[in-house]
Amino acid sequence: MLAARKKVYNEAIELTARKTQVKKVMPKALPQPAPKPKVLPVTIIVFLVFTACVAISRFAEISRNHGQIMSFERDLRQRQDTTELLELELTARRDLSRIEKIAAIEIGMKYPDEAQVQYVAFPEAFDDTPDEPSEAHLTAESGMSIWERILRLLIP
Repeated sequence: MLAARKKVYNEAIELTARKTQVKKVMPKALPQPAPKPKVLPVTIIVFLVFTACVAISRFAEISRNHGQIMSFERDLRQRQDTTELLELELTARRDLSRIEKIAAIEIGMKYPDEAQVQYVAFPEAFDDTPDEPSEAHLTAESGMSIWERILRLLIP
């Protein structure tokens, strides 16, 4: 009997435990929002990569141009040095005493004697003064400008 009571007791406890047992309610899953389009972040990343590429290419071009400028400046300095040396050499070669020495020693030239000098007179036909006065000379003498003369010819 004791065993039967124990069995009934256990069944009663189980029954009451089942009734009192709190049903675990699973919370309903919140509705998932629609996935956001990832176009904006992708666009921003593409724009940043493009901007970085442009900046790097511009830097490379600036660097290349700087190298060319440095090369041109070196070439300019070298040509300026060469020009200065040539000007010094030209100044030395223009010296009249040096030219006189070269003419006397290397070529064998001498100054002419008085007997070697002859003076020639030009005839009157080679005179450069014109016999007739020029038109500018006439306008200056008459006191009329060239425009006044043209108007005088057009309007009788």
